[in-house]
Amino acid sequence: MSVINQMLKDLDKRKAGVKPAQSLPPPVVAVRHRLPLWLLIGLAVIVIALALWWFWPGISSKPVPPVLLSQAQLPEDAPQQLPMEALGKAQLNEADSKQQSGTEQRSVQPYATELPQPTSEPTQIINPEPEVVVAEQTPQSEPSKPVQAAIISGEASEPASPQLRVERVTLSPAEQQQRLSQQARQAEQAGRASEARAYWQQLQVMAPQQSEAYVALARMAQQGGHEAGSQYWLQLGLEQGADVHQLAPLLAASYARQQLWQPVLQVLELLPETGLRPAELAMRAAAWQQLGQHQSALTAFEQLGQLEPHQGRWWLGMAISSDALGQRQQAARQFQRSLQLGEDLTPASKDYIRQRLQELN
Repeated sequence: MSVINQMLKDLDKRKAGVKPAQSLPPPVVAVRHRLPLWLLIGLAVIVIALALWWFWPGISSKPVPPVLLSQAQLPEDAPQQLPMEALGKAQLNEADSKQQSGTEQRSVQPYATELPQPTSEPTQIINPEPEVVVAEQTPQSEPSKPVQAAIISGEASEPASPQLRVERVTLSPAEQQQRLSQQARQAEQAGRASEARAYWQQLQVMAPQQSEAYVALARMAQQGGHEAGSQYWLQLGLEQGADVHQLAPLLAASYARQQLWQPVLQVLELLPETGLRPAELAMRAAAWQQLGQHQSALTAFEQLGQLEPHQGRWWLGMAISSDALGQRQQAARQFQRSLQLGEDLTPASKDYIRQRLQELN
């Protein structure tokens, strides 16, 4: 220290213009041992720092505070950093003792409590208290008791929605046919002819040997003024093997309305002789009579007279065929009988009977 003080005094004397004493060494020797001012000041600072470090033990034990971690670098579950004043003396002493053990201990931050060590296992997240959801429920969508309990306890985040369950029921062929027939009848009664016709056609394709669809289609065609269409469906039904007792009389009647007598006889031949009804016998008798086969017609009308003796038209048919065969007396009696029972006869037929009676008498 004395050397430094002497150097500082010499420096002041130079500034004041006072020459050094003669006892000082020669200038050359003095310049050789002198150091620059900046170097001297730096050395002095280093010496002072070393002295403080050596003679003041408290400083050597205090670690340099590390760089604080930013909030983004800290783990999510790390506690907030506390100021230095918030720590107790016991915690500071414990931190100081840990930091003196090595350089690794100096990385512990004194500004926060102990951070959790990172582990490979996932951190368990504790759910907050469950929120009780109370919703207005209708009787139709009211959940069951297990679902309500799950909603209140927090185990279910969403209430169970009702599910619509659709089941396909396969109808048997008989049930499908019955359904088509019912739909066709309803559409026909409602006046939807095209819709009803479509249902009947589907039924005809599904059950080609059943006569119901053929009869309905023929009836609708005849009502629409399409006699040829009516005959088509009836003929198709006979070809497919449908019931001849239902289709043949209808087809014969259709031909009779068009005065096609030969087809009438051909169709009626499909029916057994013993099973003919009065309407079928009447068409056959009329066809034979129009074709000039009066003997066959007379036989058919006689059968009708036996079945329905109070019908005047059958007696009129017998009288016409007997008159055509030259049986005048028999024809007169039959004309008289038909006039007596002529409630079912037209006025034109009655006029014809009176005229023929005058000619025959």
